[in-house]
Amino acid sequence: PSNAASIGSNNIKAIFRDNRGQIWIGLYEGGLELFDLKSGSFKHFKPNPNDSTSVSHGYVSSITQDRQGRLWIGTSSKGINLYNYEKQTFTRINSTSKGLKISNDYIRTMLGDSKGNLWVGTAVGLSVLRNGSNQFERFYKHKDGLTSDYINCILEHPSGNIWVGSQRGGLSKYLIKERKF
Repeated sequence: PSNAASIGSNNIKAIFRDNRGQIWIGLYEGGLELFDLKSGSFKHFKPNPNDSTSVSHGYVSSITQDRQGRLWIGTSSKGINLYNYEKQTFTRINSTSKGLKISNDYIRTMLGDSKGNLWVGTAVGLSVLRNGSNQFERFYKHKDGLTSDYINCILEHPSGNIWVGSQRGGLSKYLIKERKF
């Protein structure tokens, strides 16, 4: 795991290429890896309970980037981590955070859409951080029209509408202009 020539685990959960051309790999109980295409080496990011700027959990479930170029790392039970490229540190965002907080810490999937919004699918609903906002909006099955609260995947259609795939609920379509499902 500390060897820069090899990946920290063979259990891969997420992979993402950022707008800088870097390859980020989320591991199942192994943390986060950054693969340098030029050198062929890995930089390992592991959770450290004594360092609040480290990645929050070893199970990285989702990685995405928003239109502003911010890199978001989702974990299976410790919320979201916002990566600071310059400092190579993370800001933790979870259900108990002061200020920006999410509805649930079990992140299943994320999407940075073309309008600069961050969509976050959790085990208990969908949240969106709209471009320019400082708080997440939350959507739930019965209240807001989702077919299920257990979100597996999110896709932006060229029209701007958002498709949400769920467990035992099929697909939901968010109509972006009407702001409803």
